[in-house]
Amino acid sequence: MQTPTENKIMKWNSHDTRLVGLATYGTLRKKDAPLGYIYGYELRDTGRGYPAIYPTNNKSDRVTVSIVNVTKHHLLNVIDNYEREGILYKRKTLDVTRASDQEIAPIWVYVAGTMLNKPHVNPQKLKRVLNGDWLTYTKQKTKKQK
Repeated sequence: MQTPTENKIMKWNSHDTRLVGLATYGTLRKKDAPLGYIYGYELRDTGRGYPAIYPTNNKSDRVTVSIVNVTKHHLLNVIDNYEREGILYKRKTLDVTRASDQEIAPIWVYVAGTMLNKPHVNPQKLKRVLNGDWLTYTKQKTKKQK
């Protein structure tokens, strides 16, 4: 039996109950997936080729995400291993606002974990991606390097 939260996520994604929504904002972000926004978070460049998101006190701060479907058990476990869940990133449910119609639903997302926070890393010393969009940021960064 699905919870109301799972039902809402399913409505966004598919009628296949094996799938759940995942918001991706960095190297896993898909260009052709539906866009959404996570408000009250900021995107920072870790300096290692991938970003992390951190909560802020400003509800107008936002991170641009792609909303993708993943298989509940198998693929989510694979992504957890890739993201070093619990160490590098922490998977949690956040409200995501879908860009196409401003509908809000709780979706899985990876936020900065233990290794990307104090005492290991001071997030304030990482470069903030002002527009909150990793794809635009990396494209501009590449152009500047040429």
